[in-house]
Amino acid sequence: MHSRYALAVDAAALALDFVWIIALRERLWLSVALCTLTSVARLALIRRRWDVALFVAGGAAAAGSDALQVACGVYTYPVQQLFVLPACMVPVWGQIMLFIASVLATAQRMSPGAPPVPTRAQLALISLAFAAALFAVCGLYRTPWHVALASTLAALVMLRIAPARHDLPLVLVAATLGPLAEAILVHNGVYRFAVPTWQQMPLWHPFFWAASLLFVRRAFSALRI
Repeated sequence: MHSRYALAVDAAALALDFVWIIALRERLWLSVALCTLTSVARLALIRRRWDVALFVAGGAAAAGSDALQVACGVYTYPVQQLFVLPACMVPVWGQIMLFIASVLATAQRMSPGAPPVPTRAQLALISLAFAAALFAVCGLYRTPWHVALASTLAALVMLRIAPARHDLPLVLVAATLGPLAEAILVHNGVYRFAVPTWQQMPLWHPFFWAASLLFVRRAFSALRI
């Protein structure tokens, strides 16, 4: 499957998910149904190895991180279904993981040669670095500069431990598109941050997205996705 075609399909599916959760934020079960149908159509249209496992496991892990941040008060959803999350966010996070996989596959196609596979020791250090950034978000979100610093340090650790081609461009893409996508949701009332810094968004957000992208890229390399 051509990586650019997969990227276009994943981008379109994710855009549709955003339409559903914004337009139907007060009719959550309908948005759950439509987001799920979008995901089923995407998985039927493009059948890559690991896609279903990535959608389920990656989406569940990302939704778990989302729920942890909500439980710690970093941000809140006006309407909740699954503990502290609206149920539609589970398939949305699954689709986000598929989109990230397509972005990484496209970057890899532009630069032939397999990316370096982290050793177990490297993967453990990378996981600890990302966990430190996540817990900084949960515990220090009221002091945004501290979270930005922790996320930056985590990203630098990951860049140092297992450098890969196109890391810096991908970091810039994540630090731009991630906060931009979330800003669209925030400005449309899907959720709100407890301590916004500018335009209802926190200062640390681009830094945490950058660290998250580096962690996901190295996890994918370790799993050979």
